[in-house]
Amino acid sequence: SWEKALKPLKAIHHQSGNFVVKVTGNEATAFCYGIALHYLPNQTGENIRTFVGSYDFHLMKGERWQIDLFKFNLKYIDGNLNLERAQGAA
Repeated sequence: SWEKALKPLKAIHHQSGNFVVKVTGNEATAFCYGIALHYLPNQTGENIRTFVGSYDFHLMKGERWQIDLFKFNLKYIDGNLNLERAQGAA
């Protein structure tokens, strides 16, 4: 699960932007770009892992709008790919 995988990290930053939303009746699609940074100090000095990509969403409207599809499209990962396993990770 995401919660278990992210628990060892000291800081997490997610940022999204450039939203494109199309509404058709009681359905909508949305797209945006996103970046996520994971930070965990360790003895290697390579403390950050960065994910870059985009998101696709589908929403349905009942009493309120609800997301029924959420997909992250990875473009690339940079930084310490073994962040949680780095020697001396705090």
